Amino acid sequence: STNDDITRTTSLEVVNAGYLNVKSFGAKGDGVSDDYPAVLEALTEAQFGTNKVVYFPPGIYNVTGPGGVSSMPVVGRTIIQGAGKEATIIFSSSNDPIIHIKRNALFQGGDVRNLTIRGEVTAGPDQVGLLVDDAPFLYTSIFEDIRVENTGGNGVANYRGFSVTYKNVYMHNCEGYPFLYDSANMPGNHFQSLYVEGIRANGNVAFRIKSGFFSAHCLNGVNTIENDSSWMTVGRKIGADGDVTEGGAAVHLYDCNIESTNVYGIRLFGPSTVNFFGTNFFALNTGVGAQTPRYAIFNEGNGNGVSYFAEFVP
Repeated sequence: STNDDITRTTSLEVVNAGYLNVKSFGAKGDGVSDDYPAVLEALTEAQFGTNKVVYFPPGIYNVTGPGGVSSMPVVGRTIIQGAGKEATIIFSSSNDPIIHIKRNALFQGGDVRNLTIRGEVTAGPDQVGLLVDDAPFLYTSIFEDIRVENTGGNGVANYRGFSVTYKNVYMHNCEGYPFLYDSANMPGNHFQSLYVEGIRANGNVAFRIKSGFFSAHCLNGVNTIENDSSWMTVGRKIGADGDVTEGGAAVHLYDCNIESTNVYGIRLFGPSTVNFFGTNFFALNTGVGAQTPRYAIFNEGNGNGVSYFAEFVP
């Protein structure tokens, strides 16, 4: 089969079709050894060679880079394939993106499947677990059956990526937002079964949608919460959330579980919109320390949670 055929087969078929095993390049996967040079060599071989599948057998791979560069730049139609979220762990402690998806000359991006991306919450705000961004854009990437945890910055950040698929992505304990979508004019993205387990005080929004059109099925969470937390915040407002510009985003939610945040289920800045389809379950926290919960507030004027056009409350 052709290389493009391989990229769309199942995980087991991908491995059986032939792959670049990072251990063949010298990676140890013991959680202690410096696996960065070996992994970078395998990624370079995949980028310029004919075999695009880079396989990580069970183990903990320390890919902490020298600083100032992404630990794992994934260029073009490279496929990063693990042996399962519990079996394969990609770890970095540097204040840089851990896996950074970049385009080739045809604007195609790569895939990441069946592994955990683990950072350190003290690494710094530039440590993004999975960064999808390259000028002017990239497309056709697939991210499936992955876990992102303990990052110093955002867990997953999608900027200039379109026709990108996220499926069964689990995020937890990220110092920034577990999930950030800031993708104006990037159509055709698909999100299914994204789950945020726990959020931290600095990233107290599970799903942060700043720009573009975001259509998602079966989003879920949050289990561990902070005060003043939100399940989802949509749009941007000057002075709120560090933004210096204003703008809206459009959200479609299908069969989502919106629960366990202290103040807001869904918070919308300015001209942002949200539409619900199917059965969406709201269950906000009303326990000790929780403020009066609002399922959603619309057209918030000043970013302080007080001045807004309308609200949806229990």
